Formats: sequence, structure tokens, C-alpha cells
Amino acid sequence: MVKELLVGKEFTSDMLEAGGALLQFLDGPRNEGPSPELHPEELLPGMVPAKVTRRDMPLARINAALWLFLTDTNVWQYIVGSPEIGTRGPSAFYARLKNLLPIFAERSGWAFPLSHISALPDTADTFRLFYGAVEIGGGGGVRFTNSTINGVLVEDAYIYRMMRKVDRTITSTGHIAKPK
Repeated sequence: MVKELLVGKEFTSDMLEAGGALLQFLDGPRNEGPSPELHPEELLPGMVPAKVTRRDMPLARINAALWLFLTDTNVWQYIVGSPEIGTRGPSAFYARLKNLLPIFAERSGWAFPLSHISALPDTADTFRLFYGAVEIGGGGGVRFTNSTINGVLVEDAYIYRMMRKVDRTITSTGHIAKPK
């Protein structure tokens, strides 16, 4: 049975659990129907072009994921950051995410409203603020409540992942180019 995720002013254990499950889902392979081979520019580092299909690929390389309390609207927002959002734009991410959320609901039991998800480039100011204060890779998380980071008040946030942006150039074959 699918449980509707309610997002309001209070940070709940349901939000904590659903946010972690969504990040894990976005990271992993899924079955979304026909799986044509990827174009080289769609590959992430380390993927072998001839052996990777869209079904095997994560939605995007997620370098940042957090719940952030937005004081202007008094509501929480789930925010993800990825270099792909910066290069391809958020529309492509949202279009694919919209199609994947029903699959996520079926697999996780959580109906996660798209209206509570924001997608930003991992270079956005929201993430830059946290990059200097915390680095979290996988597993666990950290909550910031009424904290000041570099002179900015963070009323409330729960961070699942905050990995510093690594500048890499991907070649047309999907490999990481050597630094010049």
C-alpha cells in the first residue's frame, strides 16, 4: 500500500524515511521499459559505452540531496543537486522524474509529490553554502537547526548527501579526460 507523503511545517520521520528512499532510488538502476543504448554524452564516468543502457543508468549523478525548510513559505522542500541539471537543464530532469515517481511509489510505498522536489545544478548557491560546512557521501545524514554557516542563518535542514563538486571533463567515449 502506498502512503502519501505529507509535507508541512514540521520535519517528520516520514519525510526523513521517504527522502532517503528517494535518493537511493535516484542513484540506482530501474526498469522503465524499453532500454535503448545511451549516446556517449549521456554516460557517467566509468561506464563502458557498449554495455550501458538507459535502464542501467541513474536519473542523474546526485552530488547533493537535502530537505530544506523554506522560511518564506513555511514549508519543507526536497532539493537535489547534479552537474547534469546544470548542463542539460532542470526540464529534462523533471520530465524523467515525473515518469519515475509512480515507479518509486510502487517500490518504496511512498507517494512523493513532485511539487516538493527542486532540482538545481550542484553549483547553486544553496549547495555552496553547505559545501564549506559539511561533506556527507553515503549513509546517514545530518540535521542543521538554527545554525549559522558563513554568516547565513539556516533555520532547518536535513542533509543526506553533500559532496563537493569535482570538475571533470567527460570525453565523447564516456571516459574522464586527463587534466591539462
